[in-house]
Amino acid sequence: MLNMRHKKEITAEVQARYKKAKKKQKKIILDEFVALTGYNRNYASRVLRLYYGKQMAAFAQEKEKFAILLEKIKYSKEIGKDFMVMMLQKF
Repeated sequence: MLNMRHKKEITAEVQARYKKAKKKQKKIILDEFVALTGYNRNYASRVLRLYYGKQMAAFAQEKEKFAILLEKIKYSKEIGKDFMVMMLQKF
């Protein structure tokens, strides 16, 4: 079982190969990476595509903003259930 430090080290190494590879090679690299780290395939492809610094931080920040928005909507008496269902379906 790999800890996060090892997963990040592996990600940094594999990421360079993944970005340079052609489509057929990317599939093989992705399969190996998923088997090694245990990540979900969709998450693994995102991790390999994105730069682990700014872009992953921006993704986490947007996710956090959305969670705050949902909390505001949830507790707001002005907005009905229909609007909340619509927002959940949108995201």
